[in-house]
Amino acid sequence: MTDHRHLARNADGETSHLAAATIDTDLTERHRQTLDAIASICPATDLEMAEHLARLGFGKEESCRRVVRTLREEHGLLVAAVDADGIQIRHLNSTGRWAECWTPRPFPQLRLFR
Repeated sequence: MTDHRHLARNADGETSHLAAATIDTDLTERHRQTLDAIASICPATDLEMAEHLARLGFGKEESCRRVVRTLREEHGLLVAAVDADGIQIRHLNSTGRWAECWTPRPFPQLRLFR
């Protein structure tokens, strides 16, 4: 059984959690398109990726954040972006908070890199 807890906030009501449990988290063509779109801006934080995807018309920022989390947490397709010393890169988000950066895992069959 798939864990859908990350698709709803802890503070969300019961109906949000019930709705999250109905979401299909299998990798779709839309996920592949999303990976292609974010590859050009990575390394990036969840928020940076979500803002970029929203600008490209993939949906509202919050729904784009959920897709990013699904790609990382459910599918393992986003991995920690590290510097030359092996330390995970962090960016200061538009919110004024530091956040860890991620990058797509290189899967040639997903056409991530041209």
